[in-house]
Amino acid sequence: MERVTAKAVSESLEAAIARLTESLSHAKVGLSPSEFAAFQRSVGLTIGRLSHELLDPIYAEHPDLAPPDVL
Repeated sequence: MERVTAKAVSESLEAAIARLTESLSHAKVGLSPSEFAAFQRSVGLTIGRLSHELLDPIYAEHPDLAPPDVL
């Protein structure tokens, strides 16, 4: 993937991960403990897949795009 495209894609994915993480605080207010646990698991799995399947290959090819705590 070209660097310009990789940068745009990784920024979009990082923003999506931030929004998913933000959704946890909203969900915690309105869900029962068991519903929240299921929601939290789903968000965690989704973030894991985005990171592993999409971001990791980008960062392997363009390590300069990875946030400091990733590599």
